[in-house]
Amino acid sequence: MIPPSPDSISANPEPSTSAYVTVRSWLARGRTGRAFAGLVVDFLGSSSSIAIALLFTPIVVAWLGAPMYGFWIAASQIILWLSLLDGGIGVNLMKTISAHRASAPERVERAIASTFWCYVCVAVTTLLIGASVTPFVASWMHLRGEAAREGTITFAIAVLTSVVALVAVPTFYVILNGFQKLALVNGLVSGVSIAGTIGGLLLVWAGLGVIGLALAQLIATLAGASLALFWARRLFPFRLSLRFVSRSELVEMLRFALYFTMSKTAFLTSNYSDGILIAMFYGTAPVAVFALTQKLSSAAFMFVIKVGSVAVPGLAELMGAGDRSALRSVITRMTRILIRIAILAATIIVTLNHRFVAAWTGEATFGGAFLTALFAWGIFRDTIIRNLSAPLFASGDLKWWGLLSSVEAVLKVGLSIALMPILGIVGPMVGTAVAEMITGVYTPFKLIRLLDIDPRTIFNDAILPPLLRSLPTVVVMTFLAFVVPVHWRWFGIVTIASAGVLANIVAFDMSHITTFLRQPQFGRTT
Repeated sequence: MIPPSPDSISANPEPSTSAYVTVRSWLARGRTGRAFAGLVVDFLGSSSSIAIALLFTPIVVAWLGAPMYGFWIAASQIILWLSLLDGGIGVNLMKTISAHRASAPERVERAIASTFWCYVCVAVTTLLIGASVTPFVASWMHLRGEAAREGTITFAIAVLTSVVALVAVPTFYVILNGFQKLALVNGLVSGVSIAGTIGGLLLVWAGLGVIGLALAQLIATLAGASLALFWARRLFPFRLSLRFVSRSELVEMLRFALYFTMSKTAFLTSNYSDGILIAMFYGTAPVAVFALTQKLSSAAFMFVIKVGSVAVPGLAELMGAGDRSALRSVITRMTRILIRIAILAATIIVTLNHRFVAAWTGEATFGGAFLTALFAWGIFRDTIIRNLSAPLFASGDLKWWGLLSSVEAVLKVGLSIALMPILGIVGPMVGTAVAEMITGVYTPFKLIRLLDIDPRTIFNDAILPPLLRSLPTVVVMTFLAFVVPVHWRWFGIVTIASAGVLANIVAFDMSHITTFLRQPQFGRTT
């Protein structure tokens, strides 16, 4: 036998090596590949964050007590409201980078400098507002004595963390996002979250109480900001001198920020005002019950909301090129995926939430079946509508989205205040479900007009198939929820969830798996 020559070996690489190179090239160069890589890293990071949070939360609740844990949840929501001042300028920077990084790098540098100094001003304003409300937060939450002192210090540290995040996240993280380094960004975000959670547990154990949670978040945020700055400058050696600040960039940012702020107001009102309202009506202990009952849907939300966010840079690029055909194709695929995910997530919450909360933190921390059903509806709606709003953010056409979102926010707060005396902690979620019907109707109609989509085509190709294929998942999980004994606890939860996921894979992916396994490289070769 004549041995193969080196040339023949290099010309015919091993299938596994060739596949590895092909996959690596796809992940690094293509829009879909970069988005997929970012989604995978985000999934792994979010999974790790959730697993650590699920493991540590019962310990933290036991060490702090329900009132102080409830205060931490409510105080965190107030801090998120302070972040409303950012105006979404960072999203505008991401659009600019995605559209002009190759054709006009000088404009990208002007946009980066303008964004940075805008956020320095926003951070100073946030610091002043936070400092002005810090002395009153404890009394708003009905804390007294030593608890009030700890609460005040905790909130002050959280304000500092928010100031750091306002400068770093919308500038340095967004630079990485705009260049579609999505895996790196998501790895940093997950790392900061995990470090903050573990550090918080250690500091609480060391005797710092709720102050330890805030201090750990500050340290983790500073570390993440430093790493983001380092990698952003390696990727694009920008300068932050004031002479690079552009008036035209500022005008465009402020125009975008106006409508983005309206949209963000509605998002925060929908997802991060409930704890504040409940604490003001009933104190911080019921906030703990609400938050722990919401934990499963919050964990699901961390995953499902990522689909739209990782798609924004690529969508902005297609919007800049005016490729409507490609945009319609992307939206069709996104809709199919989102409906599948939405039904699966909602079914998991409905069938498993009571078992999960009872096994995790005890029956006394479960807020009820009606609250669970509302959380399931919320995750179903958000999976579809919030992710499908990504093309609106990529296009910058946010006027009506922002206005309608503002109407939603006002309606949600009004309904929540009116219903809480009647329905208790369920009231805010009823208000949310009713108010969010506005953008729930507007978003699909806007997309149809924006991208010239045929409604019948999108229904037949993207909506009906995943609805029908999801039926086995719903049937299997509902049946098992009734027949699997409650005393099986975690084993019962794993059994029901595994059966549901398996039914989903069989219904949606079996034909693709079979086709993949029939490819020649999986057969015997001679």
